[in-house]
Amino acid sequence: MNRRYELLGTLGIEDDGHVSAVMKYGKGCALLAYLIVDGQAHSRETVADLLWEATSTQQSLRNLRALLHKLRPLAPELSVSRKQLSFQRTDAVSADFYTLQAALDSDDIGRLYSARALYKGTLLDGFYLDDAPMFWEWQLLARERLHQRVWDGYYRVCTTYEADRNWGLGVDAARRWLWLDPLDETVHQWLMRFLAANGQKAAAIAQYEKCRRLLAGELGVEPGTTTQALVEQIRQLPDEGSSTLVQPVTVTELPQPGESAEPGALPPHSYLPYHRNAIFTGRNSDLRRLSEMLLPTTTSSAGRLTSAVVLTGMGGLGKSQLAVEYAYRYGRYYPGGVFWLNFDDAEHVAELAAEFGSERGMNLYAADDRLDLHRKTELVKRAWQEQTPRLLIFDNCEDENLAAAWLPVSGGCSVLITSRHTTWSKALPLTVHPLDTLLRAESVDLLRRLAEWLAEPEADLIAAEVGDWPLALHLAGSFLGANRDLRSQAYIRQLREQRLLQHSSLRGRHVRYSPTGHEPDLAHTFAVSYEQLDFANPIGWVAGQHLARIVCLAPNEPIPLTLLFDSYRDVDKGDIGRLQAGVNRLIALGFLNAVDGDTVVIHPLLAAFTIDRLAREPLGDAAPTAIESTLIRQLGQHKQAGKSLATLPFPAAHLRYVAHRSLDAGGEQAVRFASLLGEYLTEIADYAEARVTLQTALDLTEKQFGTDSLAMAEVANLMGSLLEEVGRYKDAETYYAQALAIRLEQLGENHLDTAASLNNMGTCCIRIGPYISAEPYFARALAIRERLLGPDHPLTLGVMNNLGVMHNYMGNRDEARAYFAGVLAARERTLEPDHLLLASSLNNLGDLLSRTGEPGAGRPYLERSLAIRSRKLGADHPLTLECQTNLGFSLIQIGDFVEAQVQLEQALAGALSKLGEMHTLTARIYNTLGTLFMGIGRYDAARTHFEQALKIREEVRGSDAPDTAYSLLCLGELLIALHDENRARSLLERALAILEQRVEPPASERERVQRLLAEMSEAVAGKS
Repeated sequence: MNRRYELLGTLGIEDDGHVSAVMKYGKGCALLAYLIVDGQAHSRETVADLLWEATSTQQSLRNLRALLHKLRPLAPELSVSRKQLSFQRTDAVSADFYTLQAALDSDDIGRLYSARALYKGTLLDGFYLDDAPMFWEWQLLARERLHQRVWDGYYRVCTTYEADRNWGLGVDAARRWLWLDPLDETVHQWLMRFLAANGQKAAAIAQYEKCRRLLAGELGVEPGTTTQALVEQIRQLPDEGSSTLVQPVTVTELPQPGESAEPGALPPHSYLPYHRNAIFTGRNSDLRRLSEMLLPTTTSSAGRLTSAVVLTGMGGLGKSQLAVEYAYRYGRYYPGGVFWLNFDDAEHVAELAAEFGSERGMNLYAADDRLDLHRKTELVKRAWQEQTPRLLIFDNCEDENLAAAWLPVSGGCSVLITSRHTTWSKALPLTVHPLDTLLRAESVDLLRRLAEWLAEPEADLIAAEVGDWPLALHLAGSFLGANRDLRSQAYIRQLREQRLLQHSSLRGRHVRYSPTGHEPDLAHTFAVSYEQLDFANPIGWVAGQHLARIVCLAPNEPIPLTLLFDSYRDVDKGDIGRLQAGVNRLIALGFLNAVDGDTVVIHPLLAAFTIDRLAREPLGDAAPTAIESTLIRQLGQHKQAGKSLATLPFPAAHLRYVAHRSLDAGGEQAVRFASLLGEYLTEIADYAEARVTLQTALDLTEKQFGTDSLAMAEVANLMGSLLEEVGRYKDAETYYAQALAIRLEQLGENHLDTAASLNNMGTCCIRIGPYISAEPYFARALAIRERLLGPDHPLTLGVMNNLGVMHNYMGNRDEARAYFAGVLAARERTLEPDHLLLASSLNNLGDLLSRTGEPGAGRPYLERSLAIRSRKLGADHPLTLECQTNLGFSLIQIGDFVEAQVQLEQALAGALSKLGEMHTLTARIYNTLGTLFMGIGRYDAARTHFEQALKIREEVRGSDAPDTAYSLLCLGELLIALHDENRARSLLERALAILEQRVEPPASERERVQRLLAEMSEAVAGKS
């Protein structure tokens, strides 16, 4: 059977001239087309996510497996492996895309000319999948790439026919090219030139008229000046035609959209008081955006309203420098001239504008006309409303009314305004363009231009230190350029040890030249905006209070306004409007950037400046205490709602920043912040830093409160949780016991903190064994929480969940299922759908079902849990990896070994990266992979993984732990399959000894070991 794929134009797949059965499956057609066009093998995950907009990759993969089951018998050229899909080209399969692609790759112009007819429509014209946005995005990009390749092919053909003077074939090629894109003026020009050279002058002129009508009707524009000049040349040809190709004249045209212009000369009579900065760096996207908004159009400017853009931002961001660069790059496109007005001194703006109308400028009046200043400026303003394109630059314009007074109402002028004022009236016909710091690559480039000896890594460190602020980079680079003996590391150390903005480099005392005449002192530049804060004004006072609080938080990190406003405990919370007005004032002055309507951010340099200035003001004294108290209060509320600190109510950087500041200062809250930070680090599985932080908390607590204090109980409890997470259960038990003893002594039995300690002791007992020893602790904790909180409170449900875990470990599957199902039902009722506690219940119940003969029933629970944990915690969090491991085991149980291996290998890679080799979860994943390989008969791989799991568990958990017994059991079973009965018996007997000591009947593992040993004994007896 011969199969043909037609992808160019309307999709078609034929088998021996008849419509292929593959055409019944839209997703199947899309898959085959994607593999043909892309020409590479792709992973199953990539293809699944491309073709389905599912809630998870796992769901997409299930859909893909179903599709492949239908498609493979119909399309043998589709190559399917365990991990990848590809398209295999054979002699029995042809595709118009392959033929066209080969022609485009060829140097044979004849072959390329012949193949041009294949492109009879865009790639997969009219084909659409309504639930596959990623495929649609790929399809658009693939169409555009192919379109450009065909365009380039036609260009090669026409260029060759031009060189060969083959006018007739040139006409034919240009006409087919024009069919490809009838609005492309370049192609119209080729056709006009070939027609004229072929003696068809009238047809060439008619082609121009057709071009003009098309552009007017479709785009509302006239042909460009190059096309107009070409038709004028053709009109001058003799009527009998020409035997040579008419060459287009060179005409200066506006740059194409997205195209950057090179610096050039300004039009005559322009006024720009600054030289171009020879080391101007970056800002390419800003320049292009300004050109899109401000360049004159190719059509007439009659009746056009003035285009005006305001460059806004704090001093030192390079607003004026960018305006100068724009003038030198794009000024030549304003034939009426470029005119720079400095608005620093409002009283002299009129005098400078009047000079623009003199004989040295626009020549609106002569020196002996004896006109007064008012009349001169009126003539200038009137000229600015003519159709002639001009560029006006209003530098340092901070007054909206002044800007409105000088802004032309209509005409050909474009106006570029620079201002520190970031908020402008929406009634003004202006577009606000906020200026940000430089990109890191641009910062590095600028520093190395100023200090050529700097290596890139050194420049990168310095750029990071000054936060990519343009003026700071200019000052630092100039300083280093003048001090070659000062190494970059020493310079950075000086910046950190001194008050940053007081360092001589950032005071600019070494700078002899400023490109725009501004004072090269960063602190003075910021002070201009700071001095506009009037603390005697109610809004100014609130803005100052905001600044004092904001600089207590991490710079360059989003600050929720809810966090800021919550710090005003002594302010009427109904007066949110006044608090918001203070934020708006800081945004308007450039001290804050609005991330969105609910968050703001402050740059590190502005934070450093503010800290220096507020040291002289009395209004910020209470700010640190207010921020510390607010963070502690919000975290307490977060925990009381049953939420993990892994999902903080504000960016984690703020907790770290405030905690470290509190620890450095040794304040009253230092212990509390060390505890909270340690708890957070434990929750996100940053165990090494958590251990250091909690040890600091223990030391501080002992010093300030003593070893028998409630504060010590809290920190000891947190240290126990950390040690339990890393598998050091006996050490964890010691700290848990210490916390419980203190709380029983000082709080008594009927207290929630006591219940927390009892619950923790229970979880530790499950890990250490015997399992039943956990039950008294859980029973006491449950009684307290039910009495004080009620049966459906998250903390009460947490104890019930742990009772389910205990019964699961003990082999009491029915009791465990009852607990897990009850807790899940309560959490479904009371928690939001993506709560981490809900994910925990889904994981527990799903895993239990998978291990009790209902693996198909457990899988949906595990997939829901995995989706929540991945979204909330990240793919490499231990809880996510635990759930992924459980899902892998469930897939083994239902026989989906391919998908199980994918899940387990991903989990292992995440565990090794996040937790390292010697961790209990890593051992568990190794063991589960061993089970998978044993199930598919890969005994060598199974043995390697079982042995690695055993090695880890013996070292981390100990030789007598239940986990170790489980690895011995798995390895023993494998050795039985390998007929190594002696070695198997030894391992199983070790496992049984551990389980008899540590695990109560009817634990399934214990029964399993006993059954295997009995079967081995019977087999030996039978042989004898």
